[in-house]
Amino acid sequence: MNKRVIAILGLVNIFAVTLIVYLGGQYLDSKKEINAKIDENTSKIQNYKKATKAMTLKKYDNKVSEDIAKKSINLRDIENGLTKDLTDGFTQAYNDTHTKGEFDNLENGLYKKVGYLLASKILNLSAPTISQAGETPGFDKLNSISISYSPYNIENNTVDILILVDYNIPENLVQSTDGNAEIKSI
Repeated sequence: MNKRVIAILGLVNIFAVTLIVYLGGQYLDSKKEINAKIDENTSKIQNYKKATKAMTLKKYDNKVSEDIAKKSINLRDIENGLTKDLTDGFTQAYNDTHTKGEFDNLENGLYKKVGYLLASKILNLSAPTISQAGETPGFDKLNSISISYSPYNIENNTVDILILVDYNIPENLVQSTDGNAEIKSI
């Protein structure tokens, strides 16, 4: 019996050693791949650090100023074009959107005129309300729109815009005391 136990233990040892060698080899292969990826990422990080040091804020400001001087970019022309697009977009949304079909047409072109975020807000507000009384537009008419711009901020490369819109809501909508619009009974 001792010889059998010794033989079985010997086979178990051979199997265990084979398994350890096999798994160890796989570990070494994957470790080599991981080390290669770590070296590649380290190299990329060093390149990004060099590029970041080369692109300081002062250099960027000078570059923007040079570009403006060379290309004679006129912010007033850009603001005038933007004012036209914003005014057209608001006018279309507030004056020309009374039915579901007109709303669908507005949806298609408004994103290009006023940008995605502002268009989403306008579309949310101007969607016609459908009730037992029929379709009720979100707005009756646009009375006025006022658009103003802050000075160009060269540090942030931005211009803030303030848009004030005066409009009327449809007569069959009334404002309740809690601020929610309700449809009058006809």
